[in-house]
Amino acid sequence: MKHKIKDKKALGFNKWVIAIELIPESADEKQEIKLIENMQANHEQRERINNYVLFCLENYSVYNLIQQKGNVFVVEALYGV
Repeated sequence: MKHKIKDKKALGFNKWVIAIELIPESADEKQEIKLIENMQANHEQRERINNYVLFCLENYSVYNLIQQKGNVFVVEALYGV
């Protein structure tokens, strides 16, 4: 799995809202993202994608998932924490 930052907006000194586009590298990863969006994923699938979203951004600490639309996840994160 790869990702790219689609949008980033500052909320304050070190708080950000970031839109992360996940780029699946396999059919399985693409399917997992769809299952999560449709609330049909099992625990293991949710955990795998959740961990990627939480830890894919260097220098940011993700603390809240705001929204998912397709393969784009919008999160709140702290910078430099």
